[in-house]
Amino acid sequence: MKFNSKDKLFIICCISILFISIFTLCYYLFPYQGLRYDSEAFYPVVSEHSLIELNENTTVSQNFNSENIHLKGLKYYVIKGESEITGSLHVSIMDNDRNLILDREVPFTDIQNAEWYSDYFSLTLKKNHIYRIDISAEKCTNNNYPYLVVMGGYDQNSPNLEAYQNNELLNGNVLISYEFAKLNSTYINVVVLSLFTLSLITILFTINVSRNKKWSSVLNNLKSYNSIPIRKMLVIVLFVIQFFLIIPNIVYKVGGFNLDPSWRYFLNIANSLNLKYGTDIYFTYGPLGYICYLMNLDNSSTYWFGIGIWGIIFVIHIILLIWLYKLYLENKLSLTAIVLSVLVYVSTMYESERDNYQLYLLLLSVVIYFLGNSKSIIITNLLLSLMFFCKFSTFTSGVAFITIFIILRFFFDKDKKCILLMLPSLIIAPISYLVYNPSLKGLYEYVTGILRISSGWMKTQQWDDAITNQEYRYLLIIVLLYIMLIIISLLVDYHKSTILISCSVSLFFAYKYSVTAHGIAMGIWLVSMLFSAIVLSIDFRAMYSLIRTKKKYAFYYAASIVGCLSIASLLCINLHNNWGQIKDSLKNKVITFATLKDSSLLPELYDNTYIPSNIIETIGNDTVTTYPWEVGYKAVYTNLNMVYSPSIQNCNEFIPWLDQKVADYFYSEQAPKYIILEDETIYFHIKYLDNPLTWEAIKDRYNSIITQEGFCLLERQDNIIKSELTLIRSELYSTNDSIKCPENADYVKIHLRYSFYGEIKDFFWRTGMTYMTINYKDGSSCSGVIIVPNMTSGFSLDYVPQNLEDVSLVLNTEDYTKISSIQFSGIGLDALEKNVEVEWFQYAE
Repeated sequence: MKFNSKDKLFIICCISILFISIFTLCYYLFPYQGLRYDSEAFYPVVSEHSLIELNENTTVSQNFNSENIHLKGLKYYVIKGESEITGSLHVSIMDNDRNLILDREVPFTDIQNAEWYSDYFSLTLKKNHIYRIDISAEKCTNNNYPYLVVMGGYDQNSPNLEAYQNNELLNGNVLISYEFAKLNSTYINVVVLSLFTLSLITILFTINVSRNKKWSSVLNNLKSYNSIPIRKMLVIVLFVIQFFLIIPNIVYKVGGFNLDPSWRYFLNIANSLNLKYGTDIYFTYGPLGYICYLMNLDNSSTYWFGIGIWGIIFVIHIILLIWLYKLYLENKLSLTAIVLSVLVYVSTMYESERDNYQLYLLLLSVVIYFLGNSKSIIITNLLLSLMFFCKFSTFTSGVAFITIFIILRFFFDKDKKCILLMLPSLIIAPISYLVYNPSLKGLYEYVTGILRISSGWMKTQQWDDAITNQEYRYLLIIVLLYIMLIIISLLVDYHKSTILISCSVSLFFAYKYSVTAHGIAMGIWLVSMLFSAIVLSIDFRAMYSLIRTKKKYAFYYAASIVGCLSIASLLCINLHNNWGQIKDSLKNKVITFATLKDSSLLPELYDNTYIPSNIIETIGNDTVTTYPWEVGYKAVYTNLNMVYSPSIQNCNEFIPWLDQKVADYFYSEQAPKYIILEDETIYFHIKYLDNPLTWEAIKDRYNSIITQEGFCLLERQDNIIKSELTLIRSELYSTNDSIKCPENADYVKIHLRYSFYGEIKDFFWRTGMTYMTINYKDGSSCSGVIIVPNMTSGFSLDYVPQNLEDVSLVLNTEDYTKISSIQFSGIGLDALEKNVEVEWFQYAE
């Protein structure tokens, strides 16, 4: 093929643009450290130290090295003593040539004595240059001066270099904390650079193809290249690499018990205790949920059964990959889609979540059906049935995806057979449950209970700052790019858009998971695998074959590739991954498969887990449970006669329905003799009021007998009758009002309801945290986040404990103050109806 001078000039321009763009991006990523997020402060460790008085004749200087060039602020530690100090702290930063680049004054009235003071600004430095901070005090009166702390020695992890007092060298560093921007890793920079280069090559190549028909011969040559065996080998290699990268680490190791490891341990012992999900316990996981956090506890049959299930799952994965390879040989799957699928996952690779891996395989099996292999119906139903008993929320995500897919396939292609993707499992799963637990009520509460808990979690477990503004911008771009892919698919062939549209549901669930409490990185863990499967459904082959007929298909082809690569880049940037994490993930998989017979209880677990011996001796052989969530003590203290409440842990009681079940359990004859209570909460909840009915039951039924070393042992009191409530009156308040408690009231129910705007906000985003301040009659107060749905259940107007000593006071005596008023605040109020119904009750005689 020959090109004229114009063509050659255009090609040279394209190559020039490519190299200039790559060079510019390299500079932005590496020397300029352009990919950064948030900031973090370095706090030095102080042992030996001395004080320097900042009088009018003293200037203290600290040199530091700028390995990180984005300085977001400084933190000063000033000692003012008991005297009031006037004037201000003067801080200046100069470069190595003594050019002034920052000059600040902070009034001493803004600085707390012997506490870190944060002074935020934004300064771009030169990499690996030496800068100097000068600190002095100005306009101090009455000879009252502040002091700075000088640490003895040098911290190698600190950017600090030499320090001076009036230009005389000090033996140590000034106690200063540097607030630098967090930098994304070299791994992320390399991935972004690589994906950008591929995107730019695609764009430039497409422009050349669309403007010059001479490129048709190039396309023909590329097309003929399809039959070369090396392409087949490349596809096999890509599938093998992706398989080994994507399979999860199937065995969970425990080195200490806190919130998450505790319930994960419980999942592994629930079946051996003959506890039935839906009857005895209610959780988002089911009878096979333990395989998501499989633990080797004495090489039990349950453990090896779980290993067997994982073996079957891996075989299913291999079968799916074989089918994909056959679809490629049949020209129903393009090499472009395969390469992009692998690139998407490699770009965002992290240790796979076991339940999400199952959802990934489900999507993959539906994609295979979509591409023309109806045998995948069998695997789809097997996976759905497994997910029904494994993690039900993943099951619902899969069902929602397949439901939309079936509807679209029926309307677009009149495909009646596709209903078989889901129908058999919807019959088999409930029947199998009834074999496991012959109770229709149990089946009903297993399904509805999990849906209630999941919905309650989304509605109540929230952070106001779970996602930063920068992350929101990235998220919006990702959504727009995904919509672009859907639109292109509709324009090329709407029949081929069903997977992209249907998967929006599963991706939405992942989005909701991230914006509520866990942050965008957690959402990306869920999205990356799913998106790598979705990419396989994009018909690059059709677009590629039509490039020579209409220029618009060249645009569609390039835009689809660039869209996928751009989404991968944005996911990668927000995951904040690095080479070390990837290496550890791969190494841990190898170690796990090589040590399947080793115990999951690591040696450090026994060092990290402690209960005072006299508490253990007091409990003896009697039944005991824990509050709020340390349900894993049985693993270390094997002689404990541990029993478990219906919610497993109190932090799962996001809804009155489950709170009531746990309260009924503690009132019942099955209630444990003892409770090991620790003073803990999550998400800044008001302690003991996150599950008010449970706390009322414990308060009515138990006394405190031992308080020691962070533990409080509660003992059950028999012949206790649950207090009945008598309504005094009902009042209407505004959410902004201070709610005054009547003198004769013992109990209050507050009916906080979401407005229509609040329901919409909650569905598409989050409502935000709602705070409650409790004022007591003695003038004291406490505040924290509330579980809005549980306010309807109400709570007593007794003092709410804030520590273990308070617990003993409230349980054992009546010598405590009462609540006088309640005030709500926080972003969450915007989502509530403005009028609040408040019901006041007395305890019946």
